[in-house]
Amino acid sequence: KATVSVLYCPSMSETKPPDASAYWRAGQQSLKKGDQQRGIALLQHATKLDSGHAGAWLSLGVALAGLGQTGSGAVCLAMATVKAQADSQGRWPDTVGPVAKTNLHSMATKNMLWPTNLASRLSDPSYSNFLVRCLQKHPSLPNSLTLVHSTGLETKTLCTAFPSHTVATVQTSQLMNLVEANMCASCSNKEVVDEMPTPTDSELVVLGSSRFPAVQSSMPASCVPETTVVYGCLVESKDLWDLNFVSVQNLETDTGCSDMSAACEGLKGRSRPVTSYKWGVKQLSEKVEMKEYGSGEGFHGVKTKITVTQKGECAGLLVWTGFRHKGEEYELGPDKEVPHVVQFMLYRDSVVSVDVDDEVGVDVRLDGEQLECTFDEVAPQPITLDSRLPPYHAVMLNDTARTVAYRDGLLQVAEKSSSSSLVLDLGCGTGLLSVLAAKAGFQNVVAVERFQEIADIAEKLITQNELQDSIKLVVKHSTDIVVGEGSDMPKQADVMVHEIFGTDPLSEGFIPAYNEAVRKGLIGKGTVFCPCKFRVWAAVASSESLCRQGGLHNEATSSFIIPRKLEEDVAKIKDVKYHTQPEVVWEVDLTGELLPISGSRSVTLPCTNPSPTAHLVIYWFDFLNGDSALYSTQPTGTPATPVAHWVHNIELLPEGVAPSEEGYGLKMSWAADRVMF
Repeated sequence: KATVSVLYCPSMSETKPPDASAYWRAGQQSLKKGDQQRGIALLQHATKLDSGHAGAWLSLGVALAGLGQTGSGAVCLAMATVKAQADSQGRWPDTVGPVAKTNLHSMATKNMLWPTNLASRLSDPSYSNFLVRCLQKHPSLPNSLTLVHSTGLETKTLCTAFPSHTVATVQTSQLMNLVEANMCASCSNKEVVDEMPTPTDSELVVLGSSRFPAVQSSMPASCVPETTVVYGCLVESKDLWDLNFVSVQNLETDTGCSDMSAACEGLKGRSRPVTSYKWGVKQLSEKVEMKEYGSGEGFHGVKTKITVTQKGECAGLLVWTGFRHKGEEYELGPDKEVPHVVQFMLYRDSVVSVDVDDEVGVDVRLDGEQLECTFDEVAPQPITLDSRLPPYHAVMLNDTARTVAYRDGLLQVAEKSSSSSLVLDLGCGTGLLSVLAAKAGFQNVVAVERFQEIADIAEKLITQNELQDSIKLVVKHSTDIVVGEGSDMPKQADVMVHEIFGTDPLSEGFIPAYNEAVRKGLIGKGTVFCPCKFRVWAAVASSESLCRQGGLHNEATSSFIIPRKLEEDVAKIKDVKYHTQPEVVWEVDLTGELLPISGSRSVTLPCTNPSPTAHLVIYWFDFLNGDSALYSTQPTGTPATPVAHWVHNIELLPEGVAPSEEGYGLKMSWAADRVMF
């Protein structure tokens, strides 16, 4: 299925191909007429035709922000202000002066949804310094160094270390180009190229960031670093196991169902990228160097045996990479406790007890972009689901507190409703909530899921538990659901059960999905909601480790790259110090009426342990059925999620906040996709 947009503008010349400015003007006209979809499409096309068109970036950013897409809008606004500085044609609206331009850039960079590990990568110079040491060992460097996969930090480091050489960086994403442009504004020896040139004797290609497993297969022989090393060790980790395998027995107990095996069969993956230091990993063997391969070779696989050095329950093989170049080494192992360093967990089909001196045979292969491993020459069970899908489905099903909360909530609703009531499960995923609704006594459940792979698992769970007569599975996006006799839903839902919550309750687009369901008549004032309310809680805090992780006190990043928030299990962060008690800062009641897509309010959190200046706001949420708390994602206390299904939001405040006599004064706001402070 494909969606094709045909962009035609009558005002454009029929004899001369339209340029970016023509699409810019046409996009602005469409926006003025209220045609948001067409206007945004035209503006996006303008930026593709000319990535330096500041006006098109500005109009696109304002349009996206107006629709509540604040993250994307902020990226476009920041792009606009950067491009305007180099736009010799002056394509910048006359109504936006230089002062407003500066303010726009400041607003955009502070409200941008930066990748959560970007600041961590830009705050860690170890790989950049490794590259400098490698290059310094060359007897004579060519005049031009081509740098690929740079975060911006590598570019600046090489430009500074080798001022007489040209450092040509290959364009990547608009976001990373923006980061690099800001960090390297004073680097006169930096150049930007659209694609990696064919290497010659006068060029040297430098790998700007570590990517595994097959990045170097496309690299030329004249590459720095020269070789990639693959390491591995056997590990025990209940947390990582629960990330990938559903505990069927616990799930059957929580739900009262007889057979939930389809969830485990459908959700497990061959491998997962992990930051292992966060997951309670115990090494059962020494680190083993499994394979070393050079530039242009790539990684295809390796077969070896690993000796167990510590007794335990082996869940699989942890794999990571390192680099070597003329005696210099750099490794991305589990001992490097920073969020941007990733290892790969290669799972067994089941946990196996191992003893000291046991030998475990491993056969690691690369299937496309996926790593797989056969253990002890036993053929692995077939995998039905692409393991690149997010692992949170398995974690959610292993979250006993969540399952029990929804089970009890639906039982409360069922006590006050007719068994023939129409129940809508919006975004049903694996179908767990629909199954719970049917087990609560509802005989007419419509489960809506847009992703076929997940819907297939839901269908199996429904069939295994003989609930086909009670649950109708509709594989559509909620915006495509039709209400009426003989359609997807015969009428407006009497009950809506939902869980479209991320760690930030708005990050999965709950408000837009809810509002669209109201507009289309799927739900209304007569609908009972489970849950019927959610609340955001917040507390002011300090933590040097979290500030460092966010790049808050780093000169290279603090003036520009500040992620709006981090997502971490705060209970595991040892140096967190709270300066206030948790307080409810926002409540949302679901009544079947439209919710505001954005808004703001001022809140004051009374001091309990004041600090001259605090830099963090930690927030989480709970949801309720009636007046009783149904589930809380609070950092401490009960119920607690077992494997960090929902963790906690850490908002970074670059300027900090100082207390008054009343407490810490904050401005809390929300948009379509997040809460902000």
